Amino acid sequence: MWGGEEGSVRGLDNATKTTLSAEFSGQRVTVERKVARGGQGELYLAKVGGQSCAVKWYYPRTVAADPSLRDRLRRARDQGVPGARSLDPLVRARSQRFLWPIDLVVSDRRPELFGYYMPWREDRFVDFRDVLIGKEQPSYRAVVTAALEMAEAYNELHAAGFCYKDISPGNVSLDPTSGEIRICDNDNVDVNGRDGAIGGTPGYMAPEIYHDLLVRGQAQPNSDTDRWSLAVLLFKLLVRDHPLEGAREDQMLPPDEYDLYGPDACFIWDENDSSNRPTPRQANALRLWPALPRFIRNLFTQCFTEGIRNPRRRVLERSWIKAFVRMRDSIAPCLACGTENFFDSDTEMQTPCWSCGAARSAPLMLNIPNTRSCVAMATDNALHAHHVDPTANGDFSKLVARVVALDADRLGLHNVGDQPWHLSFDGRERSAPPNSVTVVRPKLQISFGEVRALVQ
Repeated sequence: MWGGEEGSVRGLDNATKTTLSAEFSGQRVTVERKVARGGQGELYLAKVGGQSCAVKWYYPRTVAADPSLRDRLRRARDQGVPGARSLDPLVRARSQRFLWPIDLVVSDRRPELFGYYMPWREDRFVDFRDVLIGKEQPSYRAVVTAALEMAEAYNELHAAGFCYKDISPGNVSLDPTSGEIRICDNDNVDVNGRDGAIGGTPGYMAPEIYHDLLVRGQAQPNSDTDRWSLAVLLFKLLVRDHPLEGAREDQMLPPDEYDLYGPDACFIWDENDSSNRPTPRQANALRLWPALPRFIRNLFTQCFTEGIRNPRRRVLERSWIKAFVRMRDSIAPCLACGTENFFDSDTEMQTPCWSCGAARSAPLMLNIPNTRSCVAMATDNALHAHHVDPTANGDFSKLVARVVALDADRLGLHNVGDQPWHLSFDGRERSAPPNSVTVVRPKLQISFGEVRALVQ
């Protein structure tokens, strides 16, 4: 194992204050303690230049089985984090979601072994797998925010000409309060479409990956297979069941991965094939799928029906981004039990509350045609720059207004921006300066500069 004084590296089990060298910069990286052990290597807390970082050190078997690993890491280091060099400050801010390889680290005594160091993940982030099994229970607002941030992050990755290859719960973490995400294990990332040792995680691999592994023993992940894996992860996050695991799985003894997830897979909610419907064992799918807005269900249905055999029919990240922005705006509590529900502005008849089963009526909605936005008037919902400015595409950095509770029966819209609004109601007009609160009521018209909105 690692000897702290000798610095010989075969593993890092007993490493304390052992020093590694950064390959490109020559900086000294001091290993402090082991944090986790994984399939490829071990993760350590370390220090470089007085700052905390994480070191992933590979097992010898990982290095032997993946000849392109060192080159991938060098390419990632040299290319830099997707979006980090953008002139757009929003894109640069989003690049922090990747715990990207900063540099390779090597041992003076064992140069054939190596690892890399990356930013340290803050303690406020938790493993996605803990969310999926219910150990962590973030709000649905945080869950939808995490889904939105994942779509944005992988969109930047693909725009840079890369694919991730192994999108799965083990590679993403989130802040259960805010929904912010961090993406780790970016040593998987490679040039889009390049062959390699990484095929993906079972259950999340695209159908054609299963086929390629069976027929030629090698996979060729690309942005299309990433989009499949992302859709599966998003489905698991929102529905808490797998989109392909239904009645067919119960009929297989033992279950066969190729038949379940390969080219002949069947979506559990396929409108033209009911052979793989959820069974009572998939209770979450039975309860939560009907609760999703129709525009979200339509995207999942497209991906998991047409997208099984036609990768070009899988949902693009930009479509997910627009859908999740709209979905987050649709959140409002059930009046009977207080549970978060989604209110589809395109549907007059709302489904019963997914938690208590009470009938629901739509809340007041702020309709903003200029930006194609419709925001439920519910406590903690908010307006950002993109809601009131058609040119501020996806800008969540500037808060414009927040919905607040005035009393048990009334809501207000708090102007937290720096510009006054023009209000019109029942033939009367007035101004709403910054920091004022406007009572929300039907037929209230609000002008945010040139952008007009109506409460309905």
